[in-house]
Amino acid sequence: MVVSKRGVADALDRKVDAMIEDNGYAVVSVLGSGGPSFADGFAYTVGLTRLGLPELAIAGLPPRVGPMSLACAADWLRSSGPVGDGHVSMAVFAGVPAVFRKMSVAGRNRLLACVRRYGSFEAMIVCYPDVRGTFPWESGCDPLLAEATLSFGALSAPQILETA
Repeated sequence: MVVSKRGVADALDRKVDAMIEDNGYAVVSVLGSGGPSFADGFAYTVGLTRLGLPELAIAGLPPRVGPMSLACAADWLRSSGPVGDGHVSMAVFAGVPAVFRKMSVAGRNRLLACVRRYGSFEAMIVCYPDVRGTFPWESGCDPLLAEATLSFGALSAPQILETA
């Protein structure tokens, strides 16, 4: 049986619709090349836009960890409300800083289910430090984490707005 790309997209849309109905949003995982790092895989939300919030993405984590971490960030955002570029939360990852960075247009275009559903939408990348405590935009950060995160457009050090 041959399944068309349109058929796969329609099936994904139905699954996303069901997750949004159940939870208020869905998490979509994009698997990377399967190489020794997780730098080219990422996870993102679909459905936060309809709640008046930006969609979120997270990169550089293993396929089973990324979606769970992103769900923590999405749940925190739903309870806290919208945040600005550079907002830091110590609550999302239990004491590890999570920095919310506005995504570039090119970064948003990678969130294909959101592009199909909304066309125009706001999105943020959830950034976190490497094992040495260095953020992707800082010198000395693990290069794979930096590449994964910065590819979404968080290219410079943020002006830290507030910590919560």
